[in-house]
Amino acid sequence: MEAKRNYPDRLEGEALRRWYERSPEEIGEERRLAEQLEFDAYNARTRRLARIVDDVAAERVADAYLADQDSGIWQEARLTPRPVRPPLRAPEAPRAGPIPRYPSTPTKTERGFFGDFDPIPNPNLGPAYLTGLPAPLGQVEPKGGDRYRLSDGSVVSRTEVDRLYAEQRLRMEGQEDAEPAPYAKRVDRLRDGSVPVAAQLRPREREYDPTCHPNGGWELDANFPKYPERTKRFETQITRATGVDYVVRNPGERPVKFDGCAVWSPRRELLEAKGPGYDALIDAGSRYRFLPSITRKAATQMGRQAAATQGRLINWHVAEPGANDFFSELLPAGAPITVQHTPAR
Repeated sequence: MEAKRNYPDRLEGEALRRWYERSPEEIGEERRLAEQLEFDAYNARTRRLARIVDDVAAERVADAYLADQDSGIWQEARLTPRPVRPPLRAPEAPRAGPIPRYPSTPTKTERGFFGDFDPIPNPNLGPAYLTGLPAPLGQVEPKGGDRYRLSDGSVVSRTEVDRLYAEQRLRMEGQEDAEPAPYAKRVDRLRDGSVPVAAQLRPREREYDPTCHPNGGWELDANFPKYPERTKRFETQITRATGVDYVVRNPGERPVKFDGCAVWSPRRELLEAKGPGYDALIDAGSRYRFLPSITRKAATQMGRQAAATQGRLINWHVAEPGANDFFSELLPAGAPITVQHTPAR
């Protein structure tokens, strides 16, 4: 019996969404079931082989007896010694842990991309991966050492592959932007109208700066170190800020995050950066039916940002043309938001 494995290119709709939302415990249980089925299949093959050996040996015994019965001598002839199965010792305690694979191979305990997908063996460079995921993770090939070639031709580290995979999953689920902390202590140490660096800010504090909004200020983006390099580069290109966000905290309302504040612009617009990767994700979402999650997230974000800014201009910069068209169609009527295509450098 062969374990059934589901991959994204075989699923759609609700089934695909559930596949991406599996917990680590569910993934571990699927692997344990697959290992158990493989172990049982091996035992079944072994038992069939033992029966074949016994049958052949019995036929040889009968042939030898018939050939020598006139002389009264009975000779046994065997192709191989009769297999002897060693007795199984009763367990002293209930079994704990995963069932071992046969032949013995290490059990995967890794999380992320390399823990979720099974490789195709490559004897020279190492395992390659064909996943069915949106670009650039549809095909991941080893280049030697810690480097992998992606389906878009780029060569990145193993850590970067995991970061791209984590970003794809969050975008598919409409959760790529974490909410700001509900409360942050207000401080005013730096000059207004300048973009701070992350080292100048402290966790759970906001550097008050009303340049782009009377209730705005700079806060650390705790997730910035986990972003893929291309996402970091594009956000820094648009906002000139590395690892910080501009957060509007209107009294009595939930805080609203922006990627930056254009302190250098006479219009003082608030900034949002939508980096590379959305084109492939939107295309896959149309085929695999998880596009509504992306649509809801973007529309909700636009609505909350427009409400929080009290008429101030918001500029969305989108790295890819297809994604630019997609986000432009979601603009709420009358919202002070412009969407423009800004290629990544």
